[in-house]
Amino acid sequence: MEREDHLVISIKLNKLWVERLIYFAIIIGLIATIFINPMGTKNCVQSSTPVVENAAPVVATLIPVVETPAVVETPVVETPVVETSTKNLTGNITLEIGAIETTPGNNTLKVDSVFITIKNEKELFTPKIRLYWYTPSTDTDAKNRQRTEYVYPSLIPTSLVNAIKLDTELTSHYVIGYDNKDNKLYVIAELLNAADDTLITTVTKSVTV
Repeated sequence: MEREDHLVISIKLNKLWVERLIYFAIIIGLIATIFINPMGTKNCVQSSTPVVENAAPVVATLIPVVETPAVVETPVVETPVVETSTKNLTGNITLEIGAIETTPGNNTLKVDSVFITIKNEKELFTPKIRLYWYTPSTDTDAKNRQRTEYVYPSLIPTSLVNAIKLDTELTSHYVIGYDNKDNKLYVIAELLNAADDTLITTVTKSVTV
């Protein structure tokens, strides 16, 4: 029986050497690629960047900003409106004499206050009041002598009743020709339009003193 001889060669490689061999092989492959096709790499790199030929220069356009001025709102002042109604108006202006306060003395009689009421059912106007007063002993000349004149500070609207007590507004207080035996005081009130002194109405009232 023939004997066959075999040659067995065993190479033991360290793990570190294997990694180095692989690393060197990769480097050699890269170097070979560069030398074999050097222009291909350049073209590849250049083709990745777009080339714009004859590009017009970019001009930055400045758009002016127009600032709108702030609008200052002016507060609206509401003017009070006096509502006047012409419904059911009689077209008359009524004057009334209310309470009359007096202070008697020794042969003197003082008029302290006179209450006046105006009911306007006609038109806007500014009233003027003229007052006269006397007793039975007062002579005719004194009876016709005006004792007080008062002008209202503002217009009286229609369809409204205006009442006022005249006391400090009286320019004269005492009754001329009064006698202790007189037991009646007569007060006359004239209502005029202060705009032209037109006489509107006259009323008379008597009170016991």
